[in-house]
Amino acid sequence: MILTPHKAVYGQISAAALAKLVSLHGTALFERNIRYYLGSVGLNTAIEKTVRSRPADLFYLNNGLTAVADKIINASSTMARCTFELRNASIVNGAQTAGAINSAAISGAISPDAKVLITIIEVGSDEDNMAFRITNARNHQTVVRGVDFAALDPQQERLRRELAVAGIKYYYRPSAEALTTRAGAFTLEEAAIALACFSFPVLNGIEVARWAYRNPDNAISFIVTAKKEVGRLWDRESALYKKLFASTLSGLRMYRMVGIYRFIDQILAASEQSEREYQRRMFFRHGRYFVMTFVAHRARRIVDRPELILSEEDKTILSRLTNELSELIYAESEPLQGVKGYRAIFSNLADAQPLADGARERLKQQDDAAAAAVDAGSGTPSSTATI
Repeated sequence: MILTPHKAVYGQISAAALAKLVSLHGTALFERNIRYYLGSVGLNTAIEKTVRSRPADLFYLNNGLTAVADKIINASSTMARCTFELRNASIVNGAQTAGAINSAAISGAISPDAKVLITIIEVGSDEDNMAFRITNARNHQTVVRGVDFAALDPQQERLRRELAVAGIKYYYRPSAEALTTRAGAFTLEEAAIALACFSFPVLNGIEVARWAYRNPDNAISFIVTAKKEVGRLWDRESALYKKLFASTLSGLRMYRMVGIYRFIDQILAASEQSEREYQRRMFFRHGRYFVMTFVAHRARRIVDRPELILSEEDKTILSRLTNELSELIYAESEPLQGVKGYRAIFSNLADAQPLADGARERLKQQDDAAAAAVDAGSGTPSSTATI
């Protein structure tokens, strides 16, 4: 117990007792909270599972609850068990935990081994608005994102060590230092997008359908995800993350892809800024990943080279390919833009895949024409030929 400046008690509460409180009072128990129980979704399902299958682990795996009350009145107590009367009590942080435990109790009796940490703070007449301040503060702690959990993956530390030997800093754990973009350093988020753009082949719709049972690694699927739900790329539990950061990936290869990503991104960003026509600006803004993966499709040997730093020759070729492929893809996309905006097109596999198929067919026609010209002795291969 803490007596000043505000009376408070903290300790363990059995999950069974908590479930009884929720069942008895319903939403009134969360009246000062920012939200009610959201149901058996996401992490709530995991809490229910822990309560049922590993009740003794609940205390260690859960952050616990915070409640406020106008008055905390001591009742009977021993070293093992204390009882309190709470007047006008409300759980202000932990509604999902409490609701999930109650859902588990509905399915059957809860083991006495299931317990959670609880803090109860007396706010009295609340002249200093303490209840609101507690609710606000305890629900606005540092937000944990999916990318933060990637730090638990041993592969990330392996990649960091490989790159450290080469004098390169790889930030897979968020920090203040990681926020500054500079040469010789990059973050997990940047690496994930670069890997999505440059790691996989551009398959056409027929190939994808034919190999559907194999779940083929199609670059278009990865870049659509990067555009629509980029967080899935660094969700450690997702299949996409496991393919991007496979055990076979080397830190040096990853760094080269990041270098290519940054170089092409600068070109496309400059193109967007220089455009005066709205549709073309939107194309360069939302189609960057799409263009990048086609550059990789046509410049595989450059992407796969072992050198860390792009040579001047690499930059020249990549720059030319980026500009030429941008125009080719834009021309192929023009019939679509009257129906949908570019953000929707590049965020939807149903639109992006046919666009990729059309772009591949245009490239094939160029290649066939260039090959025919060479055979006839009247020309040279197109500069967009595969390098």
